Amino acid sequence: TLAKALDVPRAIALSDMLTARGATPVVTGRLDGPLSDAGSKVVAETARQLAQVRARLMSALTRPRPAALADPVLLQALLRDHGLLGSAAAGATKAVHEKSLQAAATALGGPLRDHFHQKVSFMRREVAWLRQDLSASVRLLGPEAAQLAAIDASLEAAMGLAIAARVDDTLTQLDRAFLGGLRRALAKLPSATDDTPDLSRWLWPGGWLRGHLEDVRRLALSLYELEASGLRALVDSAARAGSPAPHTASTAHSENRT
Repeated sequence: TLAKALDVPRAIALSDMLTARGATPVVTGRLDGPLSDAGSKVVAETARQLAQVRARLMSALTRPRPAALADPVLLQALLRDHGLLGSAAAGATKAVHEKSLQAAATALGGPLRDHFHQKVSFMRREVAWLRQDLSASVRLLGPEAAQLAAIDASLEAAMGLAIAARVDDTLTQLDRAFLGGLRRALAKLPSATDDTPDLSRWLWPGGWLRGHLEDVRRLALSLYELEASGLRALVDSAARAGSPAPHTASTAHSENRT
């Protein structure tokens, strides 16, 4: 919901933007009535194109970056090169171990975070482009729909600020989560001096690395839903905006009987 997506400063900014628009005519039609014929087509097209955006995002995040995140042998080599496996790890001081751990987490988690950011940013641009493409179709649904589209421009600007801040927070949390997960997983290895431990379990169902990759996809999907929900709400409301209000319909019915 909008209340959850916006914090207080952004809510105030949204209020200021709407106030700056001046007096806006009240939308007299119902927003919960039946879909118009033209509106049904716009709703269906919106759903079709949003589904394609979602599919592209999920497909892009199915292949993790770097490749070591999906290959236990490559993962083992990288950790060994950073002095986190075998005798080098066993003889390292706490400070050296922590420095090596952070370097390995950056080498592994950094590209994953950047890949996530790149794909989420592209998804957000795709939804914005779709919103622009559909705005003309929405305005053609009638004067009430055009009013909703005008109001939506201010809502979309405020939501954009809120989602951008949420993306930045998510990137920071991803780095922390990866570092913590790697630290705990290394501490649980059966032998501190084994140069070639079996790391495949990390990628099994329930393994920490597989769980982290699944969390990344879930986070991307939640950000997609934030973007898509606003567009769906606009199109759905605009497609119903032409429905007459209940009192208008009953008045017209009474006049016809008279």
